[in-house]
Amino acid sequence: MKEKELALDSMLGEKVQRMFNREVAEVIADLDDASKKPEATRSVTLHFTFATNGSRQAVFYDCKATHKLAPASKVKGTAWLTGQVGTHARRLMEVEDEQMNIPGVAVGDFGNKGEDS
Repeated sequence: MKEKELALDSMLGEKVQRMFNREVAEVIADLDDASKKPEATRSVTLHFTFATNGSRQAVFYDCKATHKLAPASKVKGTAWLTGQVGTHARRLMEVEDEQMNIPGVAVGDFGNKGEDS
């Protein structure tokens, strides 16, 4: 058996490096996503777990790679509710926000008080 010191770039036959590269590719795609805030932080995490056998002569390890992306930005719209109440003919009809004029209701306000904008 050939011995070689454990190193991140060669762990598990370079599988760890490939896992990391795959996660970074996801982050790069997210950075390019115009629906995400450009200043939001993203991350890649390599989580290693180590355990020894009973005699502490061998170490068993595994690695899990994960990423955290930026949340999608919220978009809002307004629609007319048409058709007779209580029928299956009710539909939502998309309209331009400036066409919507309902007294006491702000455009895009669906009663979601307290939600982040």
